[in-house]
Amino acid sequence: MKGAHPNIFNVRIKHVQMIRIAVVEDDIYFQEKIIKKCKEFYHKRGISSEVVAFSKPSLVLYDIGDKQKFDIYLLDIELPECNGITLGEKIRLYQQEAFIVFITFHMEFSIDGYTVHAFQYISKYNFEENLDKTLSIIQEKMDKRKGQYYLIKTPKRYERIFVEDIFCIYKENKNAVFIVRGEEAIEYRESLKNIYKKLPQNEFIFVDRGYIVNILHVMKIKGNRLFLRNKSSLPMSRGHIEDIKEKIYMYWKDYEI
Repeated sequence: MKGAHPNIFNVRIKHVQMIRIAVVEDDIYFQEKIIKKCKEFYHKRGISSEVVAFSKPSLVLYDIGDKQKFDIYLLDIELPECNGITLGEKIRLYQQEAFIVFITFHMEFSIDGYTVHAFQYISKYNFEENLDKTLSIIQEKMDKRKGQYYLIKTPKRYERIFVEDIFCIYKENKNAVFIVRGEEAIEYRESLKNIYKKLPQNEFIFVDRGYIVNILHVMKIKGNRLFLRNKSSLPMSRGHIEDIKEKIYMYWKDYEI
């Protein structure tokens, strides 16, 4: 049967936001406790949510492959078919922006979570309190991202570019070129300096005189180049490499597990 799930809980509250959560846990006792905690969390905040439980990695991957994606993935480490880290790697092939949280007895594997950019590790021994805190932080980050946009305004053109969708901005002749997720490159006649002033400066950084980068999409630093989530790479100014690394590191620490 397509995408069979042991438990599906829907909280239907009038709200413009809908949060979708996947719980991948083969222990029914913990599965039900995690679902209950999620349901209570969003109900208290008046946020519409859908929490779907899966007992096997293949079931959640089937749904993701069928375009049924989730905002948050709560994963156990010990699972049938493959472990949670491997599952997280497969989820990342479909979704780069989703929040992945591991709930496990095996905290010694937390270092492996860096490979899938896990948002948090939670011990099952005291998961209820820590899950509540983690969901609160995730919600704050989702609320902050939602609706932030850069406005392009000319006599003939008005256009909004959502900040979280910007990979980078570079200078080409007299134009600034926005590289945006899911869009063609967007050109705008404006200086990078003026554009930078209007962006969240804890999230964006000049990595070279001609390039502004969204730190959200930085995946790796190697030598004097940054590697972005869209598989591109950009040069860093040699004279400012250490400052750039420090700013990116401090941003990443907000997501540290």
